[in-house]
Amino acid sequence: MPFTGFTNNTLYTPVPNPIFGPVLEQIEDLAELKVTLRGLWLLHRKKASPRAVPLEEFLGDRSLLRGLAILGKDPAEEVRRGLKLAVRRGTFLAHGADGPGQLFLLNAEAGRRALARMKQSGEQE
Repeated sequence: MPFTGFTNNTLYTPVPNPIFGPVLEQIEDLAELKVTLRGLWLLHRKKASPRAVPLEEFLGDRSLLRGLAILGKDPAEEVRRGLKLAVRRGTFLAHGADGPGQLFLLNAEAGRRALARMKQSGEQE
């Protein structure tokens, strides 16, 4: 079914400009791209500080899972793989071990400060 276009009521999500330049030029993996874009949307919706998305929220995101299912692999594993690639690239920061308590933050000044506070306060790494 083709996309029918944007309505007048369409909401917008801010995306850091480097996503459209050097980051986009470097991403070679569709899972990483989809996880990055969806992660930016999920982070933008957060109102609490720090803005962080738990792994479980990524794994429960129906749009992301459906979008990754087209790759013909386990969508949950593709989410995990895409997140690992985004962390390796430096787009996202990760806090905690791979599991339900793991958090992802945008690698921006606020995210780096929040991650430093989490580590300093001894929150589970």
